[in-house]
Amino acid sequence: MDQDRLRAHTTDQQRDRLRDCVSTADQARQRARDMARDAKSAGYTIDQATQQRDQLRQRVQALRQQHEQLRQSLNNEQRTMLQDRLLVMEQQQERSNARLQEMDQELNQGKLDRNRIARQSREKEIRSRLLDQR
Repeated sequence: MDQDRLRAHTTDQQRDRLRDCVSTADQARQRARDMARDAKSAGYTIDQATQQRDQLRQRVQALRQQHEQLRQSLNNEQRTMLQDRLLVMEQQQERSNARLQEMDQELNQGKLDRNRIARQSREKEIRSRLLDQR
């Protein structure tokens, strides 16, 4: 992809939306990092896990909305240039939702597998970082 050409054809509004997406993704990564760190402690409770999961879900939902707004603001040429990136973003969102649903099932059953929560949270953060590098 010709980054300079794409940059030259983006509007200020699109750049603002992209910055919002990056900021929200950073916040989601931080929430995932916090959850992974906290889940390793012996005193970690289901209530804490539920609260952190809800915070992470809010960030993921905000990111989905921002991605959709950005996607809608793109013209056909921009969509074509970003086709692979847009597909990867959608796949990441689907994986994030699946991970959150797994956490929902576990927490709703009153189970707290701290190692699994830490691993899932860490995986979410790592995948998100990998997407930023593409």
